Amino acid sequence: MDTDFLVALLRGLPRAVNKAEENDSVDAEISTTSMNAFEIYLGAFKLREALKNVKQADGLFSSIMDP
Repeated sequence: MDTDFLVALLRGLPRAVNKAEENDSVDAEISTTSMNAFEIYLGAFKLREALKNVKQADGLFSSIMDP
């Protein structure tokens, strides 16, 4: 998963959510890179509600690591 897709998931964009659900339904192997994670967390810290955004990112990455 690239950063753009991860951001779309965090924003709840239907196209990204549908694709993620499709991947889940076929037990697709999901992965991302440490650089993508860095970019997501960096963006989360820069936004107005940093703590909320970091928790949301934590939840996303936890779901990828422990499906």
